[in-house]
Amino acid sequence: MERFLPSLFEHAITLTSVSREIIILKEPYCHTYSVVLREMKSINRTFRLDEDLLRTVHEVARQKNVSLNEFVADALREAAADALMEGIEMEQVPSTFMLKLMELVPTERMAELAKWSTFNFSRRFVWQIFKELSSDTLIKGYEVLAKKYKNFFSFEHYMDGSDHVLRILHSRGQKWSVYYAESMRSAFKDLLGVEIEVKWGANEVVGRFAEHNTATAKGRQVPQIAE
Repeated sequence: MERFLPSLFEHAITLTSVSREIIILKEPYCHTYSVVLREMKSINRTFRLDEDLLRTVHEVARQKNVSLNEFVADALREAAADALMEGIEMEQVPSTFMLKLMELVPTERMAELAKWSTFNFSRRFVWQIFKELSSDTLIKGYEVLAKKYKNFFSFEHYMDGSDHVLRILHSRGQKWSVYYAESMRSAFKDLLGVEIEVKWGANEVVGRFAEHNTATAKGRQVPQIAE
């Protein structure tokens, strides 16, 4: 039988996901902005926290100028991303090495590197976590990686009518945009056969594909990775 110590569980926090999120989007290559309202599923959950932890969480949220709910939700997302990454069989590459590699590879070879990375990393990564290759799991994979590697890029996904829109933001210039753009195109087109339109600017990549144009590779064995 489970036994809880009252002194450790004197306080409770209810986490509520916002029911509607406002996203302000800057259209690429121009100076117009559009506002998209994205419906989000809202679920209430109550977690018991000890008093010291609750004080710390309140203080950090105040310092970051965010609500307690937003801070806890972001912390849970990062913890979930870390948990999903655990057990994945892949070698850790230091960020400094990756930055130097991207510096040395000429821009005209970026697309080739991105396509190789898609087939030799992204495909296996998504498969090992979700056991399925589909547009949904590719998007979820981006969300996990964006939380894990938030110093490299951020990722947004929203619906525009019946179209999925994917947006990568970064601050590392044209080479990285070419790399991210080809990675996105290759992941959806080459792995799934999904027709996706990808555009890129100096520090952003935007992909768009229609909902009816999705394909699923569920149950498909991942081919052996070429050495």
